[in-house]
Amino acid sequence: MREVKVSRFSGRLTVLSMGVAAVLGAQAASAATVTDMPSSTLQTITVTANSSVRESVQKGGVDVEGYTPAAQASHLSDFLNVVPGVTVGGTSAVNQRIRVRGLDDTNLKVTIDGA
Repeated sequence: MREVKVSRFSGRLTVLSMGVAAVLGAQAASAATVTDMPSSTLQTITVTANSSVRESVQKGGVDVEGYTPAAQASHLSDFLNVVPGVTVGGTSAVNQRIRVRGLDDTNLKVTIDGA
């Protein structure tokens, strides 16, 4: 008689496949009982709403010509920090970000001297 070796992996695979088959069989049985139940009709629901006109967001820019820089600002950030709603910040002078009312330059069109 010849000896057959069964590895642990194939034994575990068999147990796993039997478990999956049992779960799928249970789901099929529960699906059959759901379709056997009588159907029912729900009441009609009426949804009403009032429409309102929304005002569009104002477009415009900030005119900085009316602001005089205090003590002759040496950096753009020194000048823009006096404009209401505008903040300038960053880790270094090269890495400055301009924010207008919380929005950064990825959501704004920022031009300096038209460029």
